[in-house]
Amino acid sequence: MPYKDSTKRKEWYRKRAKTKKYQDYSKKWRLEHKEYFLDWAKNNREKTRAFVKKWRDKNKVYCTKKTIEWYKAHPWIVAFNSAKNRCTNSKCERYNRYGGRGIKFNLTHSEVKKLWDRDNASEMIRPTMDRKNNNGNYEYSNCQFIPMSENVAKSNRERRT
Repeated sequence: MPYKDSTKRKEWYRKRAKTKKYQDYSKKWRLEHKEYFLDWAKNNREKTRAFVKKWRDKNKVYCTKKTIEWYKAHPWIVAFNSAKNRCTNSKCERYNRYGGRGIKFNLTHSEVKKLWDRDNASEMIRPTMDRKNNNGNYEYSNCQFIPMSENVAKSNRERRT
């Protein structure tokens, strides 16, 4: 390991991991030590599960409390994450209606915050991100925050026509 600086060290490890020589060595080493790790996993599975459960129980309140505080301070992030997930994650349940149709997500956190402030979404009951042009991408000029009831009524109108 030639670098003391952590970022350079990580970069060096990444480059080394991509080399053919290292990949061959790694594959060979894993095959030689496979039985050892399978035995270890078999013998320590319950210990590991117990440890993870204990850690989760111990840190549950802290993690949940911090997460809730963060989301209360940044409420627009929920809409950002949901819309981005629908457009980019092929495993998402509604991907075929968004990303599968070719709709792109071209917004940043700061743009969604500006939308939130522009549309005064903090005053709304259940604000949702809506696209003005339903076939357009998620872009600053094409998005707005509207109440859930209005968004549902809009989608019902479009289905009837």
